Amino acid sequence: SVWGAECELESCSSSYVSGTQSGIEEGPSVGYCSLVQRYIQCTTEYRSACRGNLQYHSIQRMLSTFTTRNNCTAILQSVGSQPFSSEGPPNPNTLSEGSTPDKCRYDGNSSPAFCSLFGDPHLKTFEDQYMTCGVRGAWPLINTPYLAIQVTNEAVGPDNTATATTKASPVSNYDNSVVC
Repeated sequence: SVWGAECELESCSSSYVSGTQSGIEEGPSVGYCSLVQRYIQCTTEYRSACRGNLQYHSIQRMLSTFTTRNNCTAILQSVGSQPFSSEGPPNPNTLSEGSTPDKCRYDGNSSPAFCSLFGDPHLKTFEDQYMTCGVRGAWPLINTPYLAIQVTNEAVGPDNTATATTKASPVSNYDNSVVC
């Protein structure tokens, strides 16, 4: 990844848009799938910097949809290109009947985690520590492989340094192609 980078997805998006404007149309083709693959690789470089960015997560969801809808993994494999990530959930169409992907199995032995947000905002962490976050704007409250929650804080009044949470935006990182 790009260390110390800001979440600057514009260059990734611009390359994709340039490709579509130059005549590459969405569809199950090597050209389009290669364009999507380059877009994915570009945004992956900013994964750490964009961790709590809703636009980043929306773009990831969109690219996943494009990949699935256009059968890009198979198309790129057929021409010898390395398709996307070798990691990731299994394709539900290849699972035998009655089998469940590992990511859908719940292991009830772990104790539940708890996180709360209250006040100005004061945050109680998973380690039972308290933090006061006098911050304006959006910031990630929770970011796991399955769920991200971004909160937005605004000043409580004019000439006041106190802030309050005005919005909480959940983002599902769950892959819709996996049927649990």
